[in-house]
Amino acid sequence: MGLGKGFIVGLVLFIVINVVMGIVIALLSPGGDMGAIMDAFTDLSSIGSLLFGAILVTPGLALFGIFMSFLLGGFDLVVMLTGLALFISPLVAALLTGKLSESKGSAFGAWFLVCIVSAVVLWVLFFIGGNVATLGLTMSAWGLNLGGITDDFMILIVMIVVAVVNGIFYGCFSILASSEEW
Repeated sequence: MGLGKGFIVGLVLFIVINVVMGIVIALLSPGGDMGAIMDAFTDLSSIGSLLFGAILVTPGLALFGIFMSFLLGGFDLVVMLTGLALFISPLVAALLTGKLSESKGSAFGAWFLVCIVSAVVLWVLFFIGGNVATLGLTMSAWGLNLGGITDDFMILIVMIVVAVVNGIFYGCFSILASSEEW
């Protein structure tokens, strides 16, 4: 597959894995019903978070979330599963994108493009919904110190920087999964 096909496959895989992980977390959380997922389809911000939420968190912060599940005075399953979902969904999507791409360059490029497009689409959904400030608070809650940034455009810049970090980190796994010889 070339860059275009790899991008489409990577984007679809990333969205599907995020939704599946969101459903698993909702079912295993206290109360364990699908009400939280169904409530997510009421506004654009929630839909964007469900589809592209993992792009907001760097790999280090996702792993930190997993370790925090053990440090919060006991084992917290929901925090651990959320951290795992934020780390595993881009990893699996990047590995599959790399495996399905025809060259290492198209594998990396396709995954990198998935990260950038996901961040911009997520920002647009929050912007249309009028909740970009909430997006900034969500990123701050996961450990990204935004330094009081509340401007919509600056939050987009921070999101693109995080997407570049994710694109480079997970893109390396995409290259490794590619079937092309060195």
